[in-house]
Amino acid sequence: MSVLFVSWLLVSWAGGSDELSRITGAAGSFSSLVLLSGLVELVFLTLMVCHIGIGRVVPLAVMLGMATLPWTVGLLGTEVIVGRVVAALAGLEIPDARNALALGVGEAMAARMLGAWMSAALLLGLGLGLAMAGASAELPFRSSPQGSTPSLVLGVVVALTLATIALLGALEAHRLFELLTGLPQTPIADRTRLLSQAADDVMRLRPLRQACLALLIILAVVLLVWQTRRYSRMARGWMGSVFLAAAVTALLFLDAHPLRLAEQGARAAGVGAPSLPRGFEPLRTSEAAMPHPFAALVTAEGLTPVGSARLGWSSPGKALAESLMGSLHSTLPQSTRPSGVVPEPVLPVLADARTPGASLRRLVEASALAGARSVELVGQHPQSANLATLAKLKTQVPLLSLLAAQEGTLQLLLPAALSKPVTLSWQARFGEGEQLLLSPVQGGETLSLSLSASLAEVPHVLAGTFVGLELPEDISLKELGAAAEVLGLAGASPVVVLDPASRTAQPMNGGTSTLWLPRSPGPLAPKRFQRTANEARLPEQAPARPPEPVTATQRSQPSSAMATMRPTANTSTIAMPSNLPPAGAWGAAPASGSLF
Repeated sequence: MSVLFVSWLLVSWAGGSDELSRITGAAGSFSSLVLLSGLVELVFLTLMVCHIGIGRVVPLAVMLGMATLPWTVGLLGTEVIVGRVVAALAGLEIPDARNALALGVGEAMAARMLGAWMSAALLLGLGLGLAMAGASAELPFRSSPQGSTPSLVLGVVVALTLATIALLGALEAHRLFELLTGLPQTPIADRTRLLSQAADDVMRLRPLRQACLALLIILAVVLLVWQTRRYSRMARGWMGSVFLAAAVTALLFLDAHPLRLAEQGARAAGVGAPSLPRGFEPLRTSEAAMPHPFAALVTAEGLTPVGSARLGWSSPGKALAESLMGSLHSTLPQSTRPSGVVPEPVLPVLADARTPGASLRRLVEASALAGARSVELVGQHPQSANLATLAKLKTQVPLLSLLAAQEGTLQLLLPAALSKPVTLSWQARFGEGEQLLLSPVQGGETLSLSLSASLAEVPHVLAGTFVGLELPEDISLKELGAAAEVLGLAGASPVVVLDPASRTAQPMNGGTSTLWLPRSPGPLAPKRFQRTANEARLPEQAPARPPEPVTATQRSQPSSAMATMRPTANTSTIAMPSNLPPAGAWGAAPASGSLF
């Protein structure tokens, strides 16, 4: 009767028959197994209590073990479902993997909740039955076995303690079920708050659970001492007690294992925020996208490739490039790319937002030498959990910290990503007061754009254009990221250039001009663009041994004059070789009519 009453309470507590139907549907076939094992154990434990009532001896370990069987079945179902979810994460993108992880673990909690609740009902009924059997121990129609009263008292306390732990497990599983099954439909801005509330709710149950565990340990010690003094043969006194202690320990370990399994599997699949060094400030990016596994950690001190030692920015460009060559990836599907852009291979890096411009220039140079056409900066979405919240969730419920982490990406195109017909229409440079100054390449009025401009404040004339974004040495990555974000908000595609001044003037002879990169202190680290002596009509500036060329196809003056009447300026195409050879490997070909 007590088991049926507690089971009826489950229906009311869960929210009615509809909610209970949703829970059993999420548990799948394991809900039927839990229900079947519960009915079988209900009949078995009733018969055992009746045997105790008429003076027969029934081992306590057998009764408690049978009462926890539905709980064990539910936990095995949870283990199976979580294992399937973890196995499926490897083939999913990070946002989809995070949603699948939340939904799968949430549904797995349904089996755990049903099993724990059924065992809690059986253990409560067993405790009540043992108490009733102990109350009838002095009846004259049967003789009480030796030591039956202390055994019954111990059985009642252990049964009620295990019932409390099972009930707490059911409450925790139900809270996680409600949260995780609805998390994929929740906006990103609300996820951190919901996850924090759920973690606090789970942590409020932990002290009571720890108190019950401490009570179980004390009861185990008392039971072992009592059995040792009761029986002359040591093996006979310890056998049942050790078996019961081992069964309860295994059950409690299995109860916490599914969440650990989900966390470990998710981390192995790449879900979750990377471990950041102390004092690291991640870049805030507005686009939540799937980041590739990053190739290196970028800070003001140097470049740290994954699994390698840190290289200072004073290292040769060839050494920096070689450390990045093995980490190039393909990029987004073709349908999502701007027309005329081939950004792959892309180099993903995790960069500190305070990295200065001088270090960023070295990063861009090394990326170009490594063969990358774009750099993917892995950062943090503004609506994701901050580092303090992630650290708190990791301490409370580590799985929830993975679900709260929301990476963002910012892709910076290098000139090599532009196809031949594509040209830069605008040049952007940083001004005073967090302003971005945009100048049309064909000439015209300069626009001023705030780095914190909203969608209503950006000029629509930039939509669909490619903007050469200057990379000076006196700015940080935070400012560069803000500039790229506001240009993207205006519908423009920023292209990072190291020295855009060399592209402003039209070649006097028209046609194709060749721009040369002068020697830099590093063997493969170009510093700025210069025109050849033939273009500038300054023969004395021609280098004796020309280093690597960067070519730009530009229009002649009559074509440029006609282009000023078109809506979109289209004046130059910058192409950067994906793999630059060492200096001096290229032959001089000034004023040639072909592209290198």
